[in-house]
Amino acid sequence: MQATNRRFRIMGLLFVTVVINYLDRSNISIAAPALKEEFHLDPVQLGLAGILSPIAIGFLLKAGDFRLPLVFIAIIEAMGVFSYIFVVGKLERVKE
Repeated sequence: MQATNRRFRIMGLLFVTVVINYLDRSNISIAAPALKEEFHLDPVQLGLAGILSPIAIGFLLKAGDFRLPLVFIAIIEAMGVFSYIFVVGKLERVKE
């Protein structure tokens, strides 16, 4: 069976999706303590926020137009990056 460019594109998109998912989850876990404190969230409410995001993306993808979900994902990722920058602040190396 001969590999086609389409297969490599699909694998590339899957890899990018996994990387985005990892970054999103790590940003949420880093920002979780600050989010809990600021918005007075209990663990269940914080967990629902992590569950509803993929459901919303799936609902948007079902519509058939990929522009809206991609904008939604970009906004979520930008929020994650900015929350990481503002919550963590300056990064310093751990002294041994």
